Amino acid sequence: MNNGINWHKWDLHVHTPESILNNGFGDDWDEYVKILFEKAIENNISAIGITDYFSIDGYAKLKRDYLENDTKLNSLFNDEQIKYIKNVLILPNIEMRLSTFVGKNSNSINFHVIFSDKISIDDIQENFLENLYFIYEADPESRDLNKKINRTNITLLGDKLIREQGFKESPYFVGMRSISVDYKSIIEVLEKNFNKEDYILALPCDEDMSKINWNSRDHMIRKNIYIKSQIYLSSSEKTINWALGKTYDNIKLYLEEFKSLKPCIVCSDAHNFENLFVTDSKKYTWIKAEISFNGLRQILLEPELRVKQQLTNPSNDKFGIQIENL
Repeated sequence: MNNGINWHKWDLHVHTPESILNNGFGDDWDEYVKILFEKAIENNISAIGITDYFSIDGYAKLKRDYLENDTKLNSLFNDEQIKYIKNVLILPNIEMRLSTFVGKNSNSINFHVIFSDKISIDDIQENFLENLYFIYEADPESRDLNKKINRTNITLLGDKLIREQGFKESPYFVGMRSISVDYKSIIEVLEKNFNKEDYILALPCDEDMSKINWNSRDHMIRKNIYIKSQIYLSSSEKTINWALGKTYDNIKLYLEEFKSLKPCIVCSDAHNFENLFVTDSKKYTWIKAEISFNGLRQILLEPELRVKQQLTNPSNDKFGIQIENL
């Protein structure tokens, strides 16, 4: 039942064939959609975040050419499968490479914006992506030339870099590989053009955040990004406890410094069929909420009570049959 008292599996980071920087799905969209939803049904997945780099093209194609096309769905699935698919929450997740590097190894940071499914594709493209800019060309005697983020401009950048450096990949690939944005501009565009209830900011955290060395020049850069992020993508038990303020002697000190407690979720980050809905930790993200974007936003208010990372349904825990270590 779709209500706020039941636990459901969510995977909010699944790529498509449009993720040109790392596409292991091939170019056959019929095959992609068929396997995507067959595996979703097999794994009892209730919500999927459709993810691409600096783009909403994959989400748009899935929605317009398949989910809103009954003829197409009927050609790929039976009635029972279609009934299940129609109840899966599909959310657009745009992954962006930041122009910010942190840590002693100067690690780059990726940032995710997960939009409500109620926000139109055109709205996201025109009022978000095309209000973000990347540096197309620098000039020592004048302002840098910036261009809006869209396929045409990214391809133009790729063409330019191929002429200059002789890269062998496609212009769109080269351009996509080379662009980055400032996290402040992402937040400014979102706050200007959307309501806060329309999107969620998520940050992948590969390191143990309880052991961050704050004695460095990137202290404030890193801290501000962590504060602005509403969800952390991490399966680390230590990071989960840190994000809930449990590693602090006084939780008020954590809240004074980082402003809010954060939920941590684990996702497959699938770039190929083999990894669809399979995580490195071998656990799922279970969310206790209505299967909707508003339901997802509830975990921001109750991060510990509404999110679990484990193999089995948390509702079974009280019966003593959790089997996480299988």
